[in-house]
Amino acid sequence: MKLIEFAEYLKDQAVKRFPQEIAIIVLYGSTAQLIDNEYSDLDMFAIVDHQEECNLPWVFMFEEHPVDFWKIDWKQAELIALGKNESSPWAVSAALFNNSKVLYSRSITDKNRFNLLVRKTKRNDEENLKQIIKQFNSGYSHLEEILLAKKKNDLLSARWSVWQLINKSVKNLSLINNSFLTKNWGVNLHEIFQLSTLPPDYTNLVTHLCTTDNYNEMITLGRELLYDLRRLILEKQKKVVMNKTNGKKSFCNNYISMKAYINKIRSACHKRDILATSYAATELQIWIAEELAQYIGSLIVNVDNFNFFEEIKAFYSQVTLPDLMEGITQMDFQEILKNVAELDLQLQDYCKKQNYKPPSFFSLDEVEAHLR
Repeated sequence: MKLIEFAEYLKDQAVKRFPQEIAIIVLYGSTAQLIDNEYSDLDMFAIVDHQEECNLPWVFMFEEHPVDFWKIDWKQAELIALGKNESSPWAVSAALFNNSKVLYSRSITDKNRFNLLVRKTKRNDEENLKQIIKQFNSGYSHLEEILLAKKKNDLLSARWSVWQLINKSVKNLSLINNSFLTKNWGVNLHEIFQLSTLPPDYTNLVTHLCTTDNYNEMITLGRELLYDLRRLILEKQKKVVMNKTNGKKSFCNNYISMKAYINKIRSACHKRDILATSYAATELQIWIAEELAQYIGSLIVNVDNFNFFEEIKAFYSQVTLPDLMEGITQMDFQEILKNVAELDLQLQDYCKKQNYKPPSFFSLDEVEAHLR
């Protein structure tokens, strides 16, 4: 029996047993694309209303073919379509909806709902960039894992960490190129190799990275891969702008929150608490730079601390704000207080130029009038 015929049989059996609960049954993978062979497995999923009332998954062997017929509810289906399910990132999850075959739909309403999910898999560059940045930094942890494996001379663990790093690059490059993949990890690298935007010599780098038994080479090449990916992300970041309206006023709306940090710095300086001073000053300066880059430059920043200050410093300098790091190393509290006072004045002046005046009151009557 052909796998496509067996898929139809399983569909009929599932509908017979759960006619009320199953809304959609989908076949995906090589069988759905009619390119299956003697080594192919059979992959199907059902979208159900209530998971606890449907006795799936069905997992077994059929004529030496692994069969996996699983279930999700509509909420999970949407997370997968949007690429927000960590175990099924957009690079591969989009194919579940686009390169699939709907074997059954309970109603026209259910079919339309599924088609809407298919449309939701289509992404724009802004959405992609936010997701790339959000997942990028975790790649550095795999370098540390390789280092730990080296200390134990554990080649298998090191190589698995290498593959985790390569998989991170697959996710990122898929999003950078706005191109989902039709196959799963390992095999889909051949699809990645064909994309237009890639790190230099990516094919050879990945091939060598996943075959070498030299731990130092793994770390060096892994670091090189992350640096190259980060450069591509920065290039993408410069090209993609956010759809912000009245961004400068939005920045000014944050002045009161920034003022709270300015006062924290002043309080810590008066207490001669260099730890609290350093923390508040560092966070405030990075925060202001990120806000200015976002609202003046329309860059997508402030996502999991991706950008270094130097990469967005131009926007901070554009408003001629002082460097709060001066005085921290020497624990010169007077210098810090001078700089934070200058920062406060500059922020107020900037907001004034944007015709924004933060609400400020000195009596209960003024507060009551404002509340009214």
